[in-house]
This record gives sequence, C-alpha cells and structure tokens, in this order.
Amino acid sequence: MLRDNLKLSRLIESDKFQTLWPLKLRDDQNAKGKFENTGNGFSEARPFSSMTGGRGDRVKVDDPHSTETAESDTERQTAVRIFREGISDRLNDVTTSAIVIIMQRLHEQDVAGVALQLDIGFVHLNLPMEFEPDRVCRTYVDHELFFEDPRTEEGELLFPERFPAEEIERLKKAKGSYAYSGQYQQRPAPRSGGACSSGVTSRSSMRSRPTRCAAGRGTSLRHNRNPGSSRTGPSACAWQR
Repeated sequence: MLRDNLKLSRLIESDKFQTLWPLKLRDDQNAKGKFENTGNGFSEARPFSSMTGGRGDRVKVDDPHSTETAESDTERQTAVRIFREGISDRLNDVTTSAIVIIMQRLHEQDVAGVALQLDIGFVHLNLPMEFEPDRVCRTYVDHELFFEDPRTEEGELLFPERFPAEEIERLKKAKGSYAYSGQYQQRPAPRSGGACSSGVTSRSSMRSRPTRCAAGRGTSLRHNRNPGSSRTGPSACAWQR
C-alpha cells in the first residue's frame, strides 16, 4: 500500500512525467501515505478496513484476501462484508466515479466472485496465464469493444518472456492444481476436477476519467453500466486532482 503510493509520487515527479503532464506536488504534504498536488488533489493509501471518511473518484481495492485467510470462512466473509458495506459507496459521484478491484482469485466466494455474482456493474478483465478459448475476455467501454485477448491457441502463455513454459510447469507442481487454477488461471476451482489445463491476472477496470480519486489495493473489475459488457487487499488509496 505505502510502497505503491510512494512509487506513484516518484513517477509523478519524474522528468518524463513532468514533461508530458507538469503536475506539481506540495512540499508540505508529500509523505508515503498521502501526498497532494498544488491543485488540491491527493493520493492516499489506507488499510482496506479503514475507508470511513475516505472518498474519491477512483477507489481501488488491491488484494483484499491473502492466501492464508481466503480459505477461512470467517475472514473471507469479513473481507466481503467490508467491501459491500464499507467500500461500495466511497465515491465522490456515484454516476461517474469508479471502484477498481485488482486481485488474484483465491476462492469462489472471494470479493471478486461476489461482485460478479451480484452483477452490480463491474466489467471483468480476465487474463489467465494460459489461454482458454472458452473463456476469452472481451472488455467493453461505453458500449464499444475496448479490449479483446489477442491470443487464439489453447494454452498460449500470457507473458512467455517472463514466465516461460518450463517455469509454468514448475509452478503447477509447486502450487498444486487448486492454487494454480485460482492464482494463475483466475478460476478458483480447477476446470477438470484437479488438473489445471490452462493464467496471471484477472482485472476490473475503472469507469471514466477522474477529477478526484480514492484508491485501494487488489483482479480488475471495472464499474461500468454497459449492458453489452462481460460481467463478470487489502488497502485503499485516494487520488484527487
């Protein structure tokens, strides 16, 4: 949480960013947890369970579950309850602001799974490590196709330069079929009993351009009321311009 907020502030202050977008940060409010710009915008990192009073144009939830807690019904349901009761209305404008969930799938009833089941306006960006033709991802924005997984071959890898086939086979053995299916295939139950046949991120994106933003850490589900779109951790942060 703090790490990502710090990286964001360093990115904004970089020469390349300033050349393209000369956004100046305030010297008197420039810490790891929160920094502001001279236009009264801010980015703030918060624990997932502490969003009370926080609000923004982009609320990002990053990894609301850990691999240790996702299997605990009590802890998993607590995270889901926090998302539904404490995060779902932390928006500046309910019509233009957005909630973004970024996470790996760890259980069928994790935050991403519940958000998809409830059908509450998220667009599901799902990028498995190994391509599965029957689950090809198409993401729509404003009723128009925005992204389609370009892969066509069964088992085609998402990022072979970083995760070559031989390393994926090692990961399968180390993780086991259930963990690999959720964490890499974004399918929290193996496709065929126990064997995983096909990987890395499942993402939900944001709704529209922000003027202010609140964020938090975790697959990307994107808030979007587009009827043609595929429906499909804890920390939080805020950015405001």
